[in-house]
Amino acid sequence: MFNFFKSRQKGTKDNGTEGRRAEKSQTFAQPQGPWAQAEALMAQGRAAEALEHFTQSAIQTRDLSRMDLAERWLEDQSILDRAGEAVVCRFVSVVTITAGGLEPGRYFALLEKCLAALGRIETSEPRADGSDRYTVESNLLRRMGRPEEGLEAAKRGIQEHNSPSNYVFAAVCCLALDDPEQAEQYIRGGRALVPGNLSTTNDLADYYLEHGNFVEAARCYQEVVEESGDTADIEWAEPSLIYCRWRESGDPMELERLALCAASRPGSQRGAQLCQAASAAQAEKAESKH
Repeated sequence: MFNFFKSRQKGTKDNGTEGRRAEKSQTFAQPQGPWAQAEALMAQGRAAEALEHFTQSAIQTRDLSRMDLAERWLEDQSILDRAGEAVVCRFVSVVTITAGGLEPGRYFALLEKCLAALGRIETSEPRADGSDRYTVESNLLRRMGRPEEGLEAAKRGIQEHNSPSNYVFAAVCCLALDDPEQAEQYIRGGRALVPGNLSTTNDLADYYLEHGNFVEAARCYQEVVEESGDTADIEWAEPSLIYCRWRESGDPMELERLALCAASRPGSQRGAQLCQAASAAQAEKAESKH
C-alpha cells in the first residue's frame, strides 16, 4: 500500500511525468503483430481469446509462419477445458483449411494433432455453421484422405445434432467416394433444414460435369439458377448450365450465350474459364476429324 501511495504522490509533484513515462513504457511493451498478441493472450491464461485471435489472423493473413503455435496448443491436453469446445472446434476448422500450404509431411502431422484434439471432446453442442464438432471432423478426415471415416463422422453429426453443415459434408464425402446418388440424398436432407442453401448442389453439378454427365450436371445447375438466393452460387451455376447445354446439344447458339454470360459477369472467372474449356473442346473435336 505504501508503494502505491508514494508513486501517486511523486506523480503529483512532477505533474504526472513519471506516470506518463510508465504508461509509455507499457505501451511499448505491448506485443507487436497478430501472432505475438495471440501468444501473449495464451501466456496470460486467456486461452479462448488466444485461439480466437489466432483463427482471425490466420483467415485474414494466410500467413503460415507461426503454425508452430497451433501445433503446440493442440498438443496441450488441457486446451479443451481452458478454451471450451466451441472455440477449439473453430480453431481446428480454421487450421485445417488455412494450413494447407505447409509442406505435406508437416501438414498431415498437424491434421493428426487436430484429430487428437477433437477426440478429447466428450460432449458438444450443435451449431449450424462449419464449426459443428462433427462437421469439423468430417472435413478433417476427408482432407486426410479418409472420406469413408469422414462420412461416418457426418452421419453421427446428423444423428446427434441434425445440423445442416453435417448434411453438406456427408454429401461432399459421398462425392469423394464416387457416390453422387447418395450425395444428392444428403443434399436434399440439408435443404429441408435450409431451403435456400444450394452451394452443395453446385458441388454435385461440378462432379457430374467432371465425369462427363452433362445432362445431370445441367439439371443441378438449373436448380441453383432457379432457386438459389445466393449471388455467388448463381454466378457459378449460370455459365456452367449454358456450357453443359452446349456440350450436350452442340448448338453454336449456346456458345454465343456462354460468351455473353461471361462478358456480363466480369467479376466472375467461371464464365471465362468455361469459354476457354469450350475452345479447347472444339479444337480437340476438330483434330479428331482429321
